[in-house]
Amino acid sequence: MKEIRNGILSGSIVVAGLFILLTMCADVSLGQKVRLRAELTPNCQSFVSPSRWMFADLYADGNIAVQGTYGCRGAFIYDISNPDKPVLANWYNPGSNQQFLEAIVVGNRAYFGSGNGGGVHIVDVSDPYHPVLLGTVDSGHGNGWNSIHEMMIYDQAGVRYLIENFNSTGTLPVKFINISDPTAPVFKYQYVPSDNGWIHAMHIRGNRMFTSEYSTNGLEILDISNLATQAPTLIKRILSNTTNHSTWTSEDGNYLYSCRETQDGDVRVYDIHDVNNPFLVRTIKAGDIGINAHTPHNPVVMGNKLYVSWYQAGIQIFDISDPSNPRRIGQYDTFQNAYAPSAKRSLADAEPWDLICGAANLQNALPTDYDGDWAVFPFLGEDKVIAGDLTSGLLILDASKVSQPAKNIVADFDGDGRTDVSVYTPSTGNWQIQSSSTSGSSSVSWGIPGD
Repeated sequence: MKEIRNGILSGSIVVAGLFILLTMCADVSLGQKVRLRAELTPNCQSFVSPSRWMFADLYADGNIAVQGTYGCRGAFIYDISNPDKPVLANWYNPGSNQQFLEAIVVGNRAYFGSGNGGGVHIVDVSDPYHPVLLGTVDSGHGNGWNSIHEMMIYDQAGVRYLIENFNSTGTLPVKFINISDPTAPVFKYQYVPSDNGWIHAMHIRGNRMFTSEYSTNGLEILDISNLATQAPTLIKRILSNTTNHSTWTSEDGNYLYSCRETQDGDVRVYDIHDVNNPFLVRTIKAGDIGINAHTPHNPVVMGNKLYVSWYQAGIQIFDISDPSNPRRIGQYDTFQNAYAPSAKRSLADAEPWDLICGAANLQNALPTDYDGDWAVFPFLGEDKVIAGDLTSGLLILDASKVSQPAKNIVADFDGDGRTDVSVYTPSTGNWQIQSSSTSGSSSVSWGIPGD
């Protein structure tokens, strides 16, 4: 496509080329079904290399979303009462040094887990514009970890528990701490897998906790039915492979979806109807669904849909009406500077062929780094799906149309649901998208990068 960049091909040849590429891409229509509502990228300095890796995990409840940091410091508290115009309510950044990899909000309390020595901060966000620290969980308060990689908040029988791991594969225990009183956390239990693997992430469905071992080859199912008096106990170990990153169950608890974070990693589907005899029923890799990305990251299930944050490929959405056979029905590429641009980006950097095929020219050269989408949170509703990109920060997506039949639209570059035609004008050096309908027409132009 270098010839197009340099303006050598004529407009008619370019349009013809686009048409040929379109006919080669069976899943173009998936991009029509997910629409960007808003994007908010806080201005912060990254302390890591590469510097574009700035943001980390996110979570939301009601009108508040929170997002942790990877290269930046502190945690970001967003007011999303208007999902089309989210506001950075506060940059919670005590000491200007905490790498809060984890960020969770439940009701009017936020939980920020430091990856570099600050423990977990429990913060009152009743007024998200003026957060107030209520307490800290660390080695001196509740015998917690000082550095956190993953954590979750779990309520059982009127008690709120913090479940956390350590930010290093060499320190194994997952800790359970009673944080009902944030000023006086109480250590309860710790759990280490039987093969001494490092647990990367935890997921809870009912009275069962599902763990993902990164350093060894196991997924585990634990009984946590009575944490008041009984430590977590192993129900069943599922032999998998290494680099098990995170899991999520179907809502009926009969299937387990697991992401392996490694070069050309996969989403694995396990049948766990019989918890004593779980078995693998399907694996899904990037090449199976025609995307170009290093690896999947986090799976999340809401209703009959599976949402997967898949780094450079952004958000991938699957129909799991048949839970053993996920069928992709939608996607949104958050990492579009190098891959698939859409109307959300400045079209000054757009390459229309990337949008058409999701970077088909890169299909045989998977990325080796972790750029792109880190997290997805669909629980505010399909029209308000929250995504977290390492570089872009917070995105709010409308995925409410993913279950609808695809429209017969050849190309929809500007996301308005109408067929577009791109025309190159040599005299100006610009591309122009012309979008037409029976009610009128509109157009948008962009220059050719590098000219």
